[in-house]
Amino acid sequence: MHIAYLHQYFATPAGKTGTRSYEFAKRWVQAGIDVTVITSRAQLSEDELASAELIKNGIRRIVIDGIEVLIVEADYHQTMSYTARIKSFMQFSIASSKVLLKLKNIDLVYATSTPLTIAIPAIVKYKLHKVPFVFEVRDLWPLVPIALGVIKNPIAKKMLLSFERYIYKQAKGIVALSPDMKTYIDKITGSPAKTIVAPNCADIDLFKPLSPEQRNKLRAKLGWSDKFVIVHSGAMGKVNGLYRIIPHARWLQGEFGDKIIFVLIGEGKEKQHLTELVKQHDLHNIVFMNPLAKRQLAELLPAADVGLVSVDRIKELEYNSANKLFDYLASGLPVLLNYGGWQKELLESNNAGLGIENFDEDEFKRNIVKLYEDCNLRETMGKNARQLAQSEFSRDLIAERIRKFIEKKC
Repeated sequence: MHIAYLHQYFATPAGKTGTRSYEFAKRWVQAGIDVTVITSRAQLSEDELASAELIKNGIRRIVIDGIEVLIVEADYHQTMSYTARIKSFMQFSIASSKVLLKLKNIDLVYATSTPLTIAIPAIVKYKLHKVPFVFEVRDLWPLVPIALGVIKNPIAKKMLLSFERYIYKQAKGIVALSPDMKTYIDKITGSPAKTIVAPNCADIDLFKPLSPEQRNKLRAKLGWSDKFVIVHSGAMGKVNGLYRIIPHARWLQGEFGDKIIFVLIGEGKEKQHLTELVKQHDLHNIVFMNPLAKRQLAELLPAADVGLVSVDRIKELEYNSANKLFDYLASGLPVLLNYGGWQKELLESNNAGLGIENFDEDEFKRNIVKLYEDCNLRETMGKNARQLAQSEFSRDLIAERIRKFIEKKC
């Protein structure tokens, strides 16, 4: 079996973003499947790009852990304007379509969003070469950008929603990253059996809790010994809604001084605005760090006290399946959400974290203080978080679930 895996932002642990596609592809190769990834240079490391062989104009090739990776020219970064992002999406769609059409003996195309345009080369391959495709829905696009007000033109909305429905109808199978996503997709397809749920995963071998001695040593090195550290790792974009922590940080600084701090790790379009707000309000309990490679992040996270997942006040964002949540679980951190939905239910039913209903900011503030004041609760939640990562969200478990699903679709 030979799978063509389409992911515009494919990354390995040497990169600074989620490695879901790499982890799945690696395991499928180990199971005897040939996997060819088509991606852009956006999230590959400089060493990986330097090692790639130029095989023709605009296309480079590298083999990583048995995975053939074909790299097309299409720049992308978190600080791009929306117009530049759309241009990048279309550039990648056209270039990857050309590459995919030239690949021989492909049994199935696995296309993972976002953006929604990742489905274009899969559909082209299906229509011209009769190769079926499975579509993985990481975010409900265009539902989310419409809810965020990014897409306002009524004609554009109608066209994109029609294209989304068309993709779901044409796909041989669909992989949704949350139960709420599946519910939404099932209403469109009218065929619940067509879609399975395979959430983001926990890298339980990479992200691990530290021993008390190791943790104390690292906290001292980071200057966290006398701090209660709430860490947020990942993108700082509009969807992340990190502006919401500003009033809480102001209140906490007044009540607790700098005993409770937020450590924000990453980059994104909103980072500059956040830094300006921190200066404007003279906040000393919000610390920014540059993005870390996955391995470096795995070393740092267990030194924190709580892992934060933040989204903007948009109901549709509660459907998401945040990478960082599973990193926190594997690291043995209690998880704090500033939203509700299926992730809140998951955490609270397993006593591994806390969420809020209806974006209730007072409840969020109470949850911070609750976790700060109750070290026994934090310890219990941390142990439960690690256990949950191991028992339900390991890479091996989720990769095998999807492998069995896609093998039936060929």
